[in-house]
Amino acid sequence: MYKICKTEKSKQRQKLIEKKFLKLLKNKHYEDITVSELCILANVPRKAFYRYFETKEDVLNALLDHSLQEYEAYSAVNKSGQRILKVELKGYFDFWTTEHMKELLKALKKSNLVSNIYYHSKKMVESGFVNTNRFLPEESSWRQKQIFNFAIMGLVSIMLDWFDGGCVQSSEEMASIATRMLTTPLFPKLEDLGIEKE
Repeated sequence: MYKICKTEKSKQRQKLIEKKFLKLLKNKHYEDITVSELCILANVPRKAFYRYFETKEDVLNALLDHSLQEYEAYSAVNKSGQRILKVELKGYFDFWTTEHMKELLKALKKSNLVSNIYYHSKKMVESGFVNTNRFLPEESSWRQKQIFNFAIMGLVSIMLDWFDGGCVQSSEEMASIATRMLTTPLFPKLEDLGIEKE
């Protein structure tokens, strides 16, 4: 578990360790990174490292959590007064093409750690970043969670597929696909195929 820092100085030191960890992750496989070399690169004593993290996995978790939290700030800056789903989804895809997020995805991919994006995205929704009750007021909290898990995992999945393909399609096109995914039944003509919904 990583420490939630309260002072600006401790936040900066923790971010420095995360930044140096990403630098190592871009050049080495995750398994080959040691706490000792991370401390040397970040110019922090091991004792200081353990004030913020217990393991290198904690550094990875903090890096992912803090990177995804940047989306909250990014999306707030890019919001106009009126909320439009397609515009907000375009912002989501634009966010993943920022330099930091592209570097992070490449590094994760190199070490086969991309699946961690699913876990941390799900965790972000569960932390209250999205008010699920606002979207699904008639559903129980358990059902809200399951529906949002389905939607978020689908969104992350198409984003990762898009990234793997070199982001050839525009973020507008990806937002259009995601909007369709979130607003239209997945298979609107099941009855034509002889399949009943219930």
